Amino acid sequence: MLVIYLALAVVGSIGIWYAGEPDAARASEQISTYMVLYEPGPVWRKGLAPVRQPGGHEHRAYVQRLFGEGVIRSAGPLDDGGSLMVIRAPDETAARAIIDADPAVSSGILVPAMLRRWEPRRRH
Repeated sequence: MLVIYLALAVVGSIGIWYAGEPDAARASEQISTYMVLYEPGPVWRKGLAPVRQPGGHEHRAYVQRLFGEGVIRSAGPLDDGGSLMVIRAPDETAARAIIDADPAVSSGILVPAMLRRWEPRRRH
């Protein structure tokens, strides 16, 4: 549970950056923002950098491609394994498809522990 609270605190700081988009632009796209928390999977090797994990290069290439497409808004490793991503998708089914297509998930490096729709707010 502590990991989830920490993840929410980290992602909270992204909300100010993301909320800079005009409301009308976000509404017209009909795309939601989702937070994905990954935990180390059954083949995760403790003490090994994420890119050095079995299949780590494929995961990195997948993430970079999604960054380029604007699907991933932010992502990065967590201490002691796992990672956090902020993605944009039309609905939860599409968000789950993005997660399931991640080579790190299919190889067992990471397992999705949480998927939550998130509505960033502007700072008042």
